[in-house]
Amino acid sequence: MRFRFFLIVALILPIPAHALDRSDFHALINRLPPEIIERLKTDGEILRFDRSGIGIALAPDNPSLAVIRRHNDELNPDAMSEGLYLIPYAEEFEGISLELYNITRRISRLAEVKYHSYRRDSVVPLFDKVYRVNSLKDKRRMEDATVDSIPLFESIIVHMKEVNLGPAYYEAQYVYDGGSLGFFVRNLTPLHSLLKVVDDQNMRISIIIFPTELGYLAYGYCGVKLSNRNLVFKIMDPFSGFYKRLYAMVTWMKNSLHGTQDTPFIGEELDF
Repeated sequence: MRFRFFLIVALILPIPAHALDRSDFHALINRLPPEIIERLKTDGEILRFDRSGIGIALAPDNPSLAVIRRHNDELNPDAMSEGLYLIPYAEEFEGISLELYNITRRISRLAEVKYHSYRRDSVVPLFDKVYRVNSLKDKRRMEDATVDSIPLFESIIVHMKEVNLGPAYYEAQYVYDGGSLGFFVRNLTPLHSLLKVVDDQNMRISIIIFPTELGYLAYGYCGVKLSNRNLVFKIMDPFSGFYKRLYAMVTWMKNSLHGTQDTPFIGEELDF
C-alpha cells in the first residue's frame, strides 16, 4: 500500500512545477518556541538529537509529515536525529522547481559530498561509488536520468559506499504533491563496520522541502535501529554519526542549487 495512491495518480498526469502556492514559513513551524524560530532564521539551520527519547519535535505542521511519523513509529529507532534548514532560492521565488527536483535525481553526484572527520581532523569524502542500478537482482550500473516534468512518485535503487560503513544498496523514493517534495532513503542491505551496525531496512533518512516566502524550508529526519546496540554505543555516538549523512545530503542539495562548495560542519544541537 506504500504510496500506492501517489503512484496511480503519477501514471495518469504529473503535476507541473509551481502548481501550488508557497507555504507560510511561520505557519509550518508555529509550534516551536520563538527563540528556536529566531535561531533558525538567523543561522539558517537547527538540529536536534533525540537523546531523551521524546520523539519527533521539529517536524513542520503539514500533512506530508505523516509518512515520516509513521516510519518512525514502525522503526522505533535507537538513535533519531532531525533538523530544519532554511535554504535561499537561487532566484526570487522558485517553488519546487524542475531544477531542484533533478538535482536530487543526479544521485551519482553524492560522491562529491565531503564532511569534517573529527577522528582524522580533516575534510574527507563521505560517499564513494554512488550509482543507480536497475534492481537488486539486476545490479547493472545505470546513468542518472533527469526528467522534463515532475512525477508524483518515483523509486530508484542506489549503490553507495560510505566511508565508515562500507558498500550497501539503498532505495530512494521521491514524492511530490505539487507543494512539497519528499526524498526518502532506506537501506536495503545491512551496514557494517567491524561488525554489523544496521540490519537491512533499519535506517531511514527523509527530507521534505517546502517553498516559503523566506526560501526553501527543509525538514530532515534520520532514524536508525541498531544491531549490536550496546557495543555500537560504546564505540561511537550513533546520533551524530548517522546525522552526518542527513546533513551531508542537505548541504549537497544547497551546494548544487547555488554552485557553492560548503562543507557540512555539524553545529550545536538543541538541548530539548
